Amino acid sequence: RTCRAICPHVVLVRSFSVNFSGKSVQFQPKSITMAKFDLTAKNCQYLDRHLTFPLLEFLLQKKVFDQTSLLKFILETVSKTNMVDYKHDIRERLAMDKVHPDELAQGRANVLATLKELQAEVAPLMKCMEELKNPDSTKDSKSVIHALQQTLDYDIILSAQKLAKYLYECGNYNDSLSYLYVCMLVMEPNDKNYLGVLWGKLAVEILTLNWQTALEDLTRLRDFIENYNFSPIQVLQQRAWLIHWSVLVFFNHGKGRDLIIDMFLYKPQYLNAIQTMCPHILRYLATAVIINRGRRNALKDLIKVIQQESYTYRDPITEFLEHLYVNFDFEGARKKLHECQTVIVNDFFIIGCLTEFVENARLMIFETFCRIHQCITIGMLADKLNMKPDEAECWIVNLIRNARLDAKIDSKLGHVVMVWGKISTRKHKTWEGDGTLEVSGRSAVLKDEAGKVITTASGLKIDEVTEGIQLVVGSKEVEVLEKCNENQQPRLENSSTVVPLCVTRHLRPHQREGVAFLYECVTGLRMLEPAGCGAILADEMGLGKTLQCIALMYTLLKTGPYGKPLAKRVLIVTPSSLVDNWDREITKWLRSERIFTFIVGPNNKLKRYAQSPHIPILIISYEMLAKQIGELETVKFDLMFCDEGHRLKNSNVKAFGVLNRLECRRRVLLTGTPIQNDLQEFFSLINFVNPGAIGTYQDFKARYETPIVVSQRPGVLPQSIELGIERLNELNAITGRFVLRRTQEVINRYLPDKHEVVVFCHPSALQTQLTRTALSFYDSGKGADNAVSPLQLITILKKICNHPSLVSVQGKGDPESLVHLLAEQLPPWQRMGPTDSAKLGIVEALLEAMLAMQEKIVIVSYYSKTLDMIGGLCDHYNYKYCRLDGSTAGPDRSRIVAAFNNPANDSFILLLSAKAGGAGLNLIGASRLVLYDNDWNPANDLQAMSRVWRDGQRKPVFIYRLLTAYSIEERIFQRQISKTSLSGTVVDQRQNLSNLKLSEEELKDLFSIVDPNAESDCLTHSLLECPCAGIGNAPDRVTELPELCDPLDDLTNDTNEPISRFQLRPTVGGGGKHGKLGKKKHALKMQELMRWEHHRSPVSERVLEQLGLARSADEIVFLFRNIVSAPK
Repeated sequence: RTCRAICPHVVLVRSFSVNFSGKSVQFQPKSITMAKFDLTAKNCQYLDRHLTFPLLEFLLQKKVFDQTSLLKFILETVSKTNMVDYKHDIRERLAMDKVHPDELAQGRANVLATLKELQAEVAPLMKCMEELKNPDSTKDSKSVIHALQQTLDYDIILSAQKLAKYLYECGNYNDSLSYLYVCMLVMEPNDKNYLGVLWGKLAVEILTLNWQTALEDLTRLRDFIENYNFSPIQVLQQRAWLIHWSVLVFFNHGKGRDLIIDMFLYKPQYLNAIQTMCPHILRYLATAVIINRGRRNALKDLIKVIQQESYTYRDPITEFLEHLYVNFDFEGARKKLHECQTVIVNDFFIIGCLTEFVENARLMIFETFCRIHQCITIGMLADKLNMKPDEAECWIVNLIRNARLDAKIDSKLGHVVMVWGKISTRKHKTWEGDGTLEVSGRSAVLKDEAGKVITTASGLKIDEVTEGIQLVVGSKEVEVLEKCNENQQPRLENSSTVVPLCVTRHLRPHQREGVAFLYECVTGLRMLEPAGCGAILADEMGLGKTLQCIALMYTLLKTGPYGKPLAKRVLIVTPSSLVDNWDREITKWLRSERIFTFIVGPNNKLKRYAQSPHIPILIISYEMLAKQIGELETVKFDLMFCDEGHRLKNSNVKAFGVLNRLECRRRVLLTGTPIQNDLQEFFSLINFVNPGAIGTYQDFKARYETPIVVSQRPGVLPQSIELGIERLNELNAITGRFVLRRTQEVINRYLPDKHEVVVFCHPSALQTQLTRTALSFYDSGKGADNAVSPLQLITILKKICNHPSLVSVQGKGDPESLVHLLAEQLPPWQRMGPTDSAKLGIVEALLEAMLAMQEKIVIVSYYSKTLDMIGGLCDHYNYKYCRLDGSTAGPDRSRIVAAFNNPANDSFILLLSAKAGGAGLNLIGASRLVLYDNDWNPANDLQAMSRVWRDGQRKPVFIYRLLTAYSIEERIFQRQISKTSLSGTVVDQRQNLSNLKLSEEELKDLFSIVDPNAESDCLTHSLLECPCAGIGNAPDRVTELPELCDPLDDLTNDTNEPISRFQLRPTVGGGGKHGKLGKKKHALKMQELMRWEHHRSPVSERVLEQLGLARSADEIVFLFRNIVSAPK
């Protein structure tokens, strides 16, 4: 008899579109709230048609969607099966024209006739099956199976499989199971039909509610999938199907809650499948962890995965955990718990877990709340748990009665008072606070953080005390977190303060030195006259400035020069893109130290922080400062960190004024680029951290800035050079007391190789034509009404270098303007492509190579339209990419970065705006970075290029700087490598400065026209006057360019100033034996290129293959390459 089977507990969700056999059907929701988080559309993609029938019936019961359209879809689906009666039933429910009885009988007869034919084909099997079932048979099952394999024809086994499938399509699952069982016994595992039999048997066991057998079949199928020779794509697809089918089993089997955690969270291949194919499964994984109290240890790992995938999937259940354990937002967790109940009620897979989920979720809120508050009002607790006060009190009483809570209730006052630190045999304990256990001989003294004796004990040996052990000391029970010999504890020099071992164990040597330097600065030990407590940590990008600051803040929160904590409140100001990064880093390094952070945001007002004395660290973005000025001044901060502190280079900006008004003397400014344009900006930073340390700006300019800048001008008198050197050394002596800068050289040993490549690309004919037109227009139009300024012309020329299409005009404008003149020379957009810009052609080739090599790449540009163009190229080739620019919301930035860095994420391209994301981001998920265009400020380029080669990177890194040869880009590059010396002279102690303004002569040089066809070398290599053949050698600058060396290179270090132990480079020596600067004003800095490999076109195929540029040989004019390797 044809039949239908509907599982009694099923689910359905939101307005969705189901796709079977290529046809998509959409259903509109009746209830937006109930349908919002529905996963039926996603789940049905991975389920067999028969497994979806219970889900669709559940959906009908919930009345979430339009019933008529849903029934029509079920009818269409059932029509593809042999379930005649079920089809007839659906038609009746639709009130359609009744099927004539003869027609219904004919349909049944056709099904039965086919069944009889198939049964006749497998008749030889029937006797064997009866023998297997006969308890009196003398043959064991193995003998019967062996006999079947030897005697039965293979076609009969295939007929049995066909019959099983036909019975399954009729809804006769029990009879189908018998034949599937025989096929599974007789078939060899390497049979191509064996996998289908395994899937069919699992489906039947699920539909007949045989959960124990279904679990066994699930394990068997999983082992088969892992051991079969599938392609990577096939095995990923098989795992995705198995994940969805297993959810049906796990939530109906007694051991399923543990098994789902073990399989989904701790089997990397299945976690990878979830993150790649079906991140919505995190709902069911999170539910399993929440309702399983015995697996709370999995929370940390689960939350990490949820945060990684929050950019691609989130729902109230995952957000509940984020609010509770990441943001410590109890109000947000309460609201999400209410939404969770709606989600669970409407989810087929977990509807049976509703009561358990709510109970355990409330307990999680309560436990987390109790870690912060020792005394809690019942009204407050009821509000957090979505309960009435009477219900909350009864709930707590039950917890105490069941020995799940150490507490006592004062009903009169309405308080719950937590009892901390009592001796207990319970597994989960709460602790009163931090302290020290001093063991001497066989005596032990327990002291609190202030040094007050709590209790004493005897009979305890130091050998018995190990990290992690729980001991009874007098009337208290303690857990030993750290054990160290007092004589071996790391101490900060010049003080008796001990840096906590929990952070020093993670610090590298240069970071330990950095923490010691910062500590001496903020305690005033390095700036006695004039007094100052500020510091600038100016380490280059990637040296771990954040970790050094975390070590400093935690040290000051715990102790100080006189034993008492020096800080109670810490303020961290950072760009919005780095807010979450700071929070993650603090959690990462101090997760076991019970240090909480408060992030100011739209839903987290600063007023709440002022009322939360238990939260010591406040994190706020520069963008939020202006909105929170009033509240910020009501809180007294003891320590301030300003990340990316070069934002304060202008004392007129609002952020500078707001922060400078705060009564906080201990200020630490973090920046990888302390000098970006001029010494006035450097003065602003100095005056912010240590006001008055070098007087007013007028004093600074007269004594330091003017002599130093004048001494670097060509043709200056020797006396001016001597004075400049003298003032430079004097300034270094002052700033060296509170400015610490180390270069990446100190961590090269920890990093993989870095390949830096400067690629000079051959301009296309269209680019050359447009450049000539623009320069001619500029020369002929000076003084005219439609003349363009030098800055406008520079912008236009840079756009032409990126791609000619970027100068196109949208809408109406001045028809005689330069932009319109250039736009008229552009061909139709359909005829334009990568061939019109060699840089875009190189990017196209690189992306193809990265896809083949399965590596990730970051492409950086200063123009959003350029990113749009590259995004269009990715869309054309169906490359998956993500993008981070100025329009990306702050909360989304960290999610984009986390998703991109996740190896399981299939987006292998990140389009990054240099201005929005060039600072502070950690993009070690990529091993390649392309700087598509450059900026006048070399610091911006250096910031952007340091995103991938930093601590944590494991792969060799390739950084490509693309420049259009013979163009304004090449001249900007030449000026850039001169400009970087400004930071080096004052902070790095290198000996070079560049002029900071463009003269008429420089503008003329900048806008000169060069014929690419008449040049055989790039301008930069010609400027070096390098005689090499350009075949990959790195010329020796000493032997090849003696005439290009700046006299400042030969200055000796004969100063009498003491060298700080925190200063990596010696001060510049004085002396006046040099008469004038060299002839080439770019030579000093550009000579560093003489240490790089020089490759002239045609570049070696081997080199191009190594760089992934094998397809781009024709586009390259010249190539400089430098390989930075860790010292052996």
